[in-house]
Amino acid sequence: QSVYIRGSGNSGIPVVLNVTENIIENSSILVFPNPADNEVNIVSLSEEEAIENWIVIDNLGREIKSGNPDKSDRSLIFNTSDFANGFYSLKITLSNGKIFIKKILINH
Repeated sequence: QSVYIRGSGNSGIPVVLNVTENIIENSSILVFPNPADNEVNIVSLSEEEAIENWIVIDNLGREIKSGNPDKSDRSLIFNTSDFANGFYSLKITLSNGKIFIKKILINH
């Protein structure tokens, strides 16, 4: 949901009023190793919750890498050898709609 604010000389600036996401902070997802060098593993510990998609976001908010595994996959590995050293956010969405945000450190 966005609202446009009219200002002096501006045609409008979008402002986000709310974001509805089911963000969960428990440990039914494993992300390892952390810190990572060349690859990161994601594992869903629940047999009912497959990984629907994942996105890696850098500190500037740019999407660096993403994927949509097979609908029944509960684990995956993605390559990080082309990432610069630093911190990234990993957003993982499960098949039941749960969203996990994990911080990862890449250190080559």
